[in-house]
Amino acid sequence: YLGMVQLQAAIAQPPHLVAIDPLVAPTGALDRTAFHGGEMRQELIQGWLAVQALSSPHVSGGDAPEEDVKKWREEVRSRDLCRRLPLREPGPIQLDPGCAALWREGMDAWDDASQWRILDAVARADDIRVPVMLVSGWYDICLQGNIDLWQALRRTRALRDDPTPVHILIGPWAHNLGGETGDRDFKDARAELGLWNNGWDRHYVLGEPLPALPPMRFYVINSERWVDTDCWPPAGSTPTPVHLGAGGTDRTLSLEPP
Repeated sequence: YLGMVQLQAAIAQPPHLVAIDPLVAPTGALDRTAFHGGEMRQELIQGWLAVQALSSPHVSGGDAPEEDVKKWREEVRSRDLCRRLPLREPGPIQLDPGCAALWREGMDAWDDASQWRILDAVARADDIRVPVMLVSGWYDICLQGNIDLWQALRRTRALRDDPTPVHILIGPWAHNLGGETGDRDFKDARAELGLWNNGWDRHYVLGEPLPALPPMRFYVINSERWVDTDCWPPAGSTPTPVHLGAGGTDRTLSLEPP
């Protein structure tokens, strides 16, 4: 949430803002957070709102009937939530009036692009003029949006010959930045995250020299190394389609189509 606030502040261009470093932040809603390729990310949006409703003061304060809380908590736990129809019905989200209102507003205007553009940092990249350091992870729910924003910032700054720096670090993490990923703990990668964050903050807050940072640095899993590049996809890379394993149920990927 602090990352979203930083992006919106940068778009507003307040005179005293000197730099931002949003971490695993949603960079837009229409095609990067709430939607992907025009399709709503139901598991993310509906699931997130359901968790917010279950942990809301309305529930914790005892204002929601206990039997309803128990019923809806079980539905969220079992993932039956994403099978609920009609989609507009809030299900467990109704436990909190504010969350339910937000869900219904989204359902009423899900295809209205104008509603979402004000939150879209990628579409408004030209309004972001301060130095930017983005951080995401290969398993982060906001990864694509961060790559899109990095590319948009690089493009708009190049068009106006603006040397203001923009960097991105992509590590082997999920949305729990620097934490364990599944059953793996990438301790060496976490150290790099600390170097980037500390160097950036100490420069813009304390005036210390800024470490030499590449435009993009990403972690190669299983090779256990970092790679620096100034473009995405990296020069010399070859797109390779992969496919779900047999029937999509064996949790494997294959270079051969099923």
